[in-house]
Amino acid sequence: MGKLTHIPLHTKHEHQKDCQVLDVGCGTGNVTHDVLQPVLPVATREVIGIDRDRTVVEYASGNYGGRKLRFEQVDIVHDRKFVDAHLNYFDHIFSFSCLHFVREHTTALKHIREMLRPGGDFSFSCVTSNNFFKVVADMAQTEKWRPHIAHYENFMSPYQFSQNPMGHLADLLTGAGFRVTRLTIEPRETKVPLSYCPGMFISHLPMEIPTDLHHEFGLSVLKTIRELNLSCSAEDNKELFYCYFDAVFGHVTRPN
Repeated sequence: MGKLTHIPLHTKHEHQKDCQVLDVGCGTGNVTHDVLQPVLPVATREVIGIDRDRTVVEYASGNYGGRKLRFEQVDIVHDRKFVDAHLNYFDHIFSFSCLHFVREHTTALKHIREMLRPGGDFSFSCVTSNNFFKVVADMAQTEKWRPHIAHYENFMSPYQFSQNPMGHLADLLTGAGFRVTRLTIEPRETKVPLSYCPGMFISHLPMEIPTDLHHEFGLSVLKTIRELNLSCSAEDNKELFYCYFDAVFGHVTRPN
């Protein structure tokens, strides 16, 4: 469930010197600092990381903020003030494993396009569907867990159940005013020890599960995984959660 940190650019694409850069959904800032910043020109003017979560922004600022790298608490959908202050401002905008948590893609993409300078580009990675949310969706139908995770769809990829996620996303990108230069989808999979799943689900859910219910919730996670036939056995007979998802990597530009 970690970030998809492959930078989806054409191999011949070069970042501009003296550029302004934005990272949308920077989280704790380690990817912005360790993955993104090293591939940018030394003469990059400024890198701004934004995230709607105040806690992770404070962590990023305290651990990675510096003269050329700073972090701000910004919701890419609802913080119009930040958008208006950075119209036609950025040469490059990036987003790693963030957009699948944004339901209002039309608004988010419109804001990103408005902040790009003509000729600027937007590179991103996101997930279209994954079986983590299959488990959550099934649990949300139960009387026990519905009150705690009923709003999971607000944090789920809008393409989770789409029959044509690539076509849907391509239409949204062109509708927002971008020219699509690359859009690929790659199936990914991993097998996680089933014993890790209770903690993994609790830590990755955007909703807060009361501490006194953690043990019971974890047991329900294991039960649901088995009922959905998403578990398998390893050679040592340990039970595993078969976690698969479809990852999208895109590169688009704002026409001059």
